[in-house]
Amino acid sequence: MKRLIHFISIIIFAVFFIAQAAQAQNYEYDSETVYKLPAHSEPAVIYPNPVTDSRFYVKSEKIISSVEVINMIGQTISKINNETGLPYNILVSMPECDKGLYMIRIIYEDKNAEIQKIMLN
Repeated sequence: MKRLIHFISIIIFAVFFIAQAAQAQNYEYDSETVYKLPAHSEPAVIYPNPVTDSRFYVKSEKIISSVEVINMIGQTISKINNETGLPYNILVSMPECDKGLYMIRIIYEDKNAEIQKIMLN
């Protein structure tokens, strides 16, 4: 059992570091599309981080198409579509998620994307 937990931990950290490397190169791979965030774009702001009440906001000057919450094994936990078309504060709720580290994929209207991480306390 300890070996299984150790193995899963290694996989989680490997996925995390691969995602960080992809973000450092301004690329994020999705099974259908390759997104590229232009180097001159300002990143979105996620607050509060760490998340304490299962809710956080995503704010960007660009129009956000959708926000995805992804766990550390790559499963999409939640996807919120921006129905308003406004780039302001998008509220994301995570009431049924366990405490831990999550990746947030922010997809913009022009199909560019970025990934950030949050901690749920």
